[in-house]
Amino acid sequence: MKAELVVELYSQIGLISDSSIRAFVQDMISLERSSFFTQPASWDHHLLDERGESGNLLHTIRVVKIVLVLAEACSMTKDCRDILLASAILHDLGRYDLKGRYSGKNHPALVRKMAEEHDLTCRFYEVTMDMIEKHMGKWGDPPFTPKVGMDAILHLADCVEANLPEVIQC
Repeated sequence: MKAELVVELYSQIGLISDSSIRAFVQDMISLERSSFFTQPASWDHHLLDERGESGNLLHTIRVVKIVLVLAEACSMTKDCRDILLASAILHDLGRYDLKGRYSGKNHPALVRKMAEEHDLTCRFYEVTMDMIEKHMGKWGDPPFTPKVGMDAILHLADCVEANLPEVIQC
């Protein structure tokens, strides 16, 4: 496990303004600490440096950085930003089970299951879980296609590209 990545993740959790959402994210991360912090991201859909030790954690940190860029570009409210941050931090939490076995395509649903098994909830819980369950888009089960206009796609792509060096530097 790369200690600097863990420090960065907890720093990102600290950016969540709402104490209920922040505590929920901290509690969820503490349930799944070992595999979430040490396992690679999937080999099929992630960058090369995310396919090794702590790759899942590195991927999550980068997703959070992109969310921050996009939330700023779209002038999101504090509540929306907090929901996005929580969803980004937790979106791949269920990728591996407690024994380190890859969970595959159903990993988004496992985040909700984990929260329910431990009676964890927060403000905007349902919205957060819905976002996590849909994060795989057309590759998810069931598939989901977000409705986004072409102007928004171009604007968001431009924002991400302009911040890419900061996003990938971990």
